[in-house]
Amino acid sequence: MANNNFLKFIEKIFKKAKKEPGAVNITNNDYIKFVNEFIVSNDLFNWKQYFCFKIILAFHDCLNNIIEQTYFNFYDKILSGVQKRKKDWIRSIEFTENLLGKLLGQLYVEKYFNEKSKLKVIQMIDYIKKTSEETI
Repeated sequence: MANNNFLKFIEKIFKKAKKEPGAVNITNNDYIKFVNEFIVSNDLFNWKQYFCFKIILAFHDCLNNIIEQTYFNFYDKILSGVQKRKKDWIRSIEFTENLLGKLLGQLYVEKYFNEKSKLKVIQMIDYIKKTSEETI
């Protein structure tokens, strides 16, 4: 069974979000027990350090140049084999696209993608499915 402190922590999250927790389908009880033991067995300080690290990773583009260069050297250069950092203006555009891409896409669709266009796309998809079925 889950640790009581952990359950209280989860309850606080739902309370702050003003949501009711739903049902959880647990198919692997051993895994849940292991995760619970792992959470409880590690010191709170370690968890704070871990989540601080994850936040730094998530926002490395927004932080100082030392952090950004360190991130590049390890994740891009060593792990991915990228030899040269992209120019600032390219990274700025990619950063903005990652944050706003879906929202801008939704606005574009609302403004320019009318019902007639939607029907054309549905017809095209149906045609591709039909052709694929015939080919296979």
